[in-house]
Amino acid sequence: MQLPFIAVDYVISVGLCAASTNPSQDKRIKKITVLVVSGKGDLPISFIENQALLDEAAMLTCMAYVDLNPIRAQLADTPEQSDHTSIQLRIRAALKGEQPKNLLPFIVNERDNQPNGIAFLLSDYLELVDDTGRIIRSDKRGAISENSAKLLARLNISHDNWLKLTTEFGKLFRGPVGTLQELTDYCEHLEKRRRHFAASCQHFHSN
Repeated sequence: MQLPFIAVDYVISVGLCAASTNPSQDKRIKKITVLVVSGKGDLPISFIENQALLDEAAMLTCMAYVDLNPIRAQLADTPEQSDHTSIQLRIRAALKGEQPKNLLPFIVNERDNQPNGIAFLLSDYLELVDDTGRIIRSDKRGAISENSAKLLARLNISHDNWLKLTTEFGKLFRGPVGTLQELTDYCEHLEKRRRHFAASCQHFHSN
């Protein structure tokens, strides 16, 4: 049963991003697990929600949305200061030359050996999240670095769509996330006639 999205102060990623196989599907679907709690830290409500992420773009977008929650809530100014997020764990581990436990590694050109990894450079992801956080803090359209722009081009997501996705992901999606084609394939595998959130999935393309 799909758990409903609960509007709270912010969402804390516990970093349990894994790949799972649905018996009724031929392809592997990545899921990100997040813990929803109150911003006050007294944990009056909490639950684990599994979000089906159908492609790399969906996974990175969801990760960025979760990692940017403290900045959007004005609880932090930078990713490094964003307590209890996976990006903070990655930064601290990277400074020690380590890989955080329970987090998928960022890998490049190793898909055959490590299928359960993220095919991007960690440094590129950190830069993209940092650029996005700066824009969110200034509440202006702003500009991203050339390197971040190249990453968005690789993901086939426009600048405006990226900002929309990373600030309103929780409102846009309460089901499978990915490109419209990936959503169509996913629904066909599960023999679902309706493609829920198809309009939201259209944000995963360049204008």
